[in-house]
Amino acid sequence: MFPNTSESWIFISVACVIGFLIGQWIKSRRNKVEKNNKYISGLKKRILAETLVQTKKTKKKNRRAIKDKRHL
Repeated sequence: MFPNTSESWIFISVACVIGFLIGQWIKSRRNKVEKNNKYISGLKKRILAETLVQTKKTKKKNRRAIKDKRHL
């Protein structure tokens, strides 16, 4: 059931360390991707907000221009 020789224990411990390192590498990549996705979604929201503000301003300008034309 358990390994009897020191070589097999060394093999098992090295395999565990390698597995741990691979797990940490995968975890760090996942965290990096999540941070990147949050950054990109934040940029998208900011750009959308800016375009909405610009369209609101243009709508107001158009309304004012139409009102000015009616009064002339």
